[in-house]
Formats: sequence, C-alpha cells, structure tokens
Amino acid sequence: MNDFVIKDSELKLYTGTDNHIEIPAGINSIGFPAFCGNEHILSVTIPCGVQYIMDGAFRGCQNLHTIALPTSIKAIGKNAFLRCDNLETIGKYHH
Repeated sequence: MNDFVIKDSELKLYTGTDNHIEIPAGINSIGFPAFCGNEHILSVTIPCGVQYIMDGAFRGCQNLHTIALPTSIKAIGKNAFLRCDNLETIGKYHH
C-alpha cells in the first residue's frame, strides 16, 4: 500500500517496481500519471468500484501484457494505454 499515492479516492501515482500490480480497494479513479512510463509492470488488476481511468494513466507501460477491468468502469480516457505496445489481454470481470 505504501507504493500507492492516493488522494480523494484517486490513485495519483504508483512508485513501486512490482511486476504484477493489484490496485487497492477504495479507489474511484486512476489518474495521470499514475503508471505512466513504468517499465516494470507486466499485469494490473483494477478493483471493483473503479469507475474512471484518466487520459494517459498507463501511457508508455511498454511491458504491460494484461489488464483486468471490473464492470464498474464507466470511462477510459483518451490515450490511457498509448504506447502499451505489448498489451495483449484486456479482461473484464464481474464483482
């Protein structure tokens, strides 16, 4: 949890180096530049309750392969996954 900078239910920044990320519960949105340019990330699981992924939130995560989205997602911002060239799987799950 110490690797996540959260303010007003928005994930502002991830400072860790883990390969497989589970975003903590209680987040409403993922902002820019939360994961921007993080080359360590291979997969991300977004918890139920997250509704928005803001513009450029994951931009440049070159090694990101898999992302699991909850059905609570209402909007994904422009270029949220720009330059995520290895992104192969975007899965949705029900909570």
